[in-house]
Amino acid sequence: MRDRRPPHWFAVRLVRVLGAQAPVHSLLGHVHGDCYERLVELARLAPLAPAPGGAERQPLLLDARGSQPVDGVIEAFARLDVEGRQRAMAFRLELGRNRKWQCTALELDPALMPD
Repeated sequence: MRDRRPPHWFAVRLVRVLGAQAPVHSLLGHVHGDCYERLVELARLAPLAPAPGGAERQPLLLDARGSQPVDGVIEAFARLDVEGRQRAMAFRLELGRNRKWQCTALELDPALMPD
């Protein structure tokens, strides 16, 4: 059942987008405002895609959890295995007016960002 929890559901999809396995628009409606623009920028960099010339190993989602500091908000993190190293991703989910969770903030481990 963990794959139905909002932090895990979002982490799986974010990893696919940031690993160049799914288009950014696959999260349209699930990512809000400025966060969507950030996701577009990050997706262009494909920080979770396998390194050129390296192993074609996609990142592995090890864990995704969150806590609810207030009703309607989940502060979440995901732990990833990226080419044999553990990396992190943090994101914020807010319950929208339509009663669906939307990602409103996203941060990646600086080690994932290209120089």
